[in-house]
Amino acid sequence: MKALGLLFLLMYLGPLAAGEAGAKPTKATAQPVQAKQVRAKPVLPKSVYFGDLHMHSGFSLNAAGFLTMNRPHELYRFARGEKIKHTVLGYVQLETPLDFAAVTDHPAYFGLMSAIFDKRNPHFVSNIAAEFRKGSARTRKAVEEHLYGDSLVPEAMRADAAFIAGAADVWEEIVRAADEADQHEAFTAFVGYSWRHVRPRENGLAGLHRNVIFKGAAPLLPWDSFHYRGPEALWARMEAFRARGAGDVIAIPVNVHLSGGWMYAARKDDGLPFDAAYARRRAHNEPLMQIMQSRGASETHTALARNDASADFELLPPDALLLGGPSGDPTDAATGYAREGLKHGLKHAAELGHNPFKHGFVGSTGTHNATPGRTLEQGYGGHHGIIDNTAPERLQDRPHDNPGALTAVWATANSRAAIFEALRRRETYATSGTRLRVRFFGGWDLDAQAHRRPDMVHYGYSQGVSMGADLPQPGPAAKEPVFVIWAYCDTDSAMLDRVQVVKGWLDQGEIKEKVFTDVVVAADNTTCELRGTWRDPAFDKNQAAFYYLRVLEKPVKRWSAYQEERTGLDSGKPKMIQERAWTSPIWYTPAAR
Repeated sequence: MKALGLLFLLMYLGPLAAGEAGAKPTKATAQPVQAKQVRAKPVLPKSVYFGDLHMHSGFSLNAAGFLTMNRPHELYRFARGEKIKHTVLGYVQLETPLDFAAVTDHPAYFGLMSAIFDKRNPHFVSNIAAEFRKGSARTRKAVEEHLYGDSLVPEAMRADAAFIAGAADVWEEIVRAADEADQHEAFTAFVGYSWRHVRPRENGLAGLHRNVIFKGAAPLLPWDSFHYRGPEALWARMEAFRARGAGDVIAIPVNVHLSGGWMYAARKDDGLPFDAAYARRRAHNEPLMQIMQSRGASETHTALARNDASADFELLPPDALLLGGPSGDPTDAATGYAREGLKHGLKHAAELGHNPFKHGFVGSTGTHNATPGRTLEQGYGGHHGIIDNTAPERLQDRPHDNPGALTAVWATANSRAAIFEALRRRETYATSGTRLRVRFFGGWDLDAQAHRRPDMVHYGYSQGVSMGADLPQPGPAAKEPVFVIWAYCDTDSAMLDRVQVVKGWLDQGEIKEKVFTDVVVAADNTTCELRGTWRDPAFDKNQAAFYYLRVLEKPVKRWSAYQEERTGLDSGKPKMIQERAWTSPIWYTPAAR
């Protein structure tokens, strides 16, 4: 076994993780050449790039358990548009390649993954490894029962040096696959993993995972949730990693609607109330949240946004949300949705001076099928290996799933550095799987016809701020913020329908929201581009607020409608949906009195 495995052994035998010893020497750690400094004009983020930052290879327990055995390098090949042989689906190829991606496997069972895949591992012949390779019903049951615990693997095997060394080998392969797939200006591959966090509820488990994404260099070992329990333990490792100069890293909460309200709860994991230091740490370490993936959307819920006609979009039923109460009332999990979190963040900011929930938006597939970016409604083939690889299984057993979402970033280049910086500053938006393009600028006293200017982008950056940023304090003559809006359709999807502005604000300690539904509306069914300049008609300089865009396409058939026509089955789901995009918000904070 490789010497690196001994470091993994130290992690299991002592409180100091070997991953703290330093950064894995990926190609991103090379020392830059010192060039002569010259004053140059700032480079504007003029290009939009689409990617998937939540996907699992066969190195994740809940992918291998469903016979998805493809390894990380194959996921990156698929993301780049190459044809791969899938262990369940046969030969598959992405219709339109992605610009960036990150494999985010669960590290807790990397030792078992090595035993399953690596014939040199002495545990390759063990019964449990053989069961996984067969994909038996027993294996699927084991995944369901043990995914969130550590009792799946016998204790003697977990303590064995060869088993531990195998876990280190798996992480090394993940890092190497990302480094080899990364091609400057052609395709960006980030090193990442999924940090799992769960707790019991009255009727099951509530989960709140984070995808950890590294800007460049990666630690020698991932910080898994068995050894670093609770988000503050994870943040401490991230902060120490930055402090050593190893590079930047962020954590992205995912599946927040499955958290049972845990995501935006008003107390820390230990039950104590937030304080300013906690709010500041959380905002810096977690600048983004995943607003949609194949297990549903997390923007809001019809029970929470009763006046929002477009809120009913890819929502999971109560029994799938682990809401905690036998009634399954979605209001029990109000703090598991993005819009509620943004509103509560305003309140925390007013009380603490820092907003812990200052989140931009990303979208992902969350695939356990090794098929990142496969988000088209027509031809949807499932995201969970052998448990949803046929139309009857999808329609009858998993009708609430969807093909997944994508992340869009406005960046200066297709590179790790440029795309990560866009993620860090929240200049991102999520789509429900299509590739429409959206711009959103805000400022004071902007030109009422700014959306018509040929230099709209330069004007927006020079006179205002882009999505994900804060409005500066207004001048004495400013009356209300002005927002510049532009959206362009995905020519392989539907035409555009309308652009809406979602506002949340704090009114004397009470959080409120309003959806402005007809900000820019298409004139007909052939509209590919929408532009507009919008002013908040009810702005109050004394009220903290946020604004984000929701761009709706014209209705299209849902994946289930296509497959119902072929099979004659009925999923009980709507026949038509409106694909959409959600931009990261723009915030306004009143001046301190």
